[in-house]
Amino acid sequence: MMFQWTSTQDSGGHFWFPKVLIADMNWAVLPSSSKAVFPVLAIHANQNGISFPSEERIAAMAGITQKTAREGLRGLKGFPAYMHCQARTTSQGKRGKQHHLMLPKADTERGKAFPFHRIIIEGGNWSRLLPSAKALYVVMRYFGYFDQDLYQEHEDPDFSFTDDCRSDLFSSRRCDFCNAEYVQLARHAGIHRNKVSSAIDDLVRHHLLKLIREDGDAIYKVYLRPPRFFKASFLNSELKKRRKESNKS
Repeated sequence: MMFQWTSTQDSGGHFWFPKVLIADMNWAVLPSSSKAVFPVLAIHANQNGISFPSEERIAAMAGITQKTAREGLRGLKGFPAYMHCQARTTSQGKRGKQHHLMLPKADTERGKAFPFHRIIIEGGNWSRLLPSAKALYVVMRYFGYFDQDLYQEHEDPDFSFTDDCRSDLFSSRRCDFCNAEYVQLARHAGIHRNKVSSAIDDLVRHHLLKLIREDGDAIYKVYLRPPRFFKASFLNSELKKRRKESNKS
């Protein structure tokens, strides 16, 4: 059965993205195809780090062809969070692949990882991004920070917390902020400096970023969960077009 997007809603859930993967430049050197498929694998991983979405599902959710998805999976070899792949037999008696990931189960050392939410993938936002925007979103999350004054001014004027309830409220926040220099964004994303502006525009277009201040250093909201995502009917129509184009080639 061919993959189809189902009705999209924010059902919660995330995986923890280790910041060391970006700090040590492992993310930067990944092929763009591997950057596209890694979060798709990660949101499908179980508690033991085992992930086995079909190749077609990976390609659709990453917004790439199945050929590019295969290249992306091969490119993950040596990536510290990707252990290995092995053959498996599905419950329908078909051949498949089982990917083993090494991801933290929680941010036990506060600030060492950030949550990458399922809705970014399942809402179709990720699939529609340019390769440079996919690379950049993760890096802007890495450089992102929380500022209560900015949050109250630009997101929720009633948001405040005390030390006693910090954890619950902090985890429910809708965005962080980023004002990193373009040269650092490009370096850690592994993209050319000239592509940063177009990647940022693409992230804004697909509801993962918003410019809030232009004077001096530009400051962006970086959404943890997109405030808007795409209807399954639209995503399936776009997927159908890509399949037709792929068959023609």
